[in-house]
Amino acid sequence: MKTLTTTLLLFIFCIPILSAQTYKGKQKDINAILENIDQFSQNYMNGDAKAIAESYTADGKIFPVDRDIISGTDGLLKYWTLPDGIKVK
Repeated sequence: MKTLTTTLLLFIFCIPILSAQTYKGKQKDINAILENIDQFSQNYMNGDAKAIAESYTADGKIFPVDRDIISGTDGLLKYWTLPDGIKVK
C-alpha cells in the first residue's frame, strides 16, 4: 500500500510538469509568438520557402550544424527550398 501511495503522490506532483507548456509574459506578446509559430509551420508544411524566408527579420540567421551560418533573404530562401519532387508530409 505504501508503494501505491508513493507512486500516486509522485504521479500527482508530476502532472503539472508533464502537462502543456506554460508561458510567462504579456498575453498579447505570447499570442503573437504562437501565431508566428503556427504560420511558420503552415508555410513549412505547404512548402512555401518564400514565405518562410520572409518570416525572418532583415538580419535573421540560421545556424545549421556543421555548416556555415546562413543569412539574407536569398540564403534563407535557398536553405528552405526543397528539391523538385520533394514534399513535406
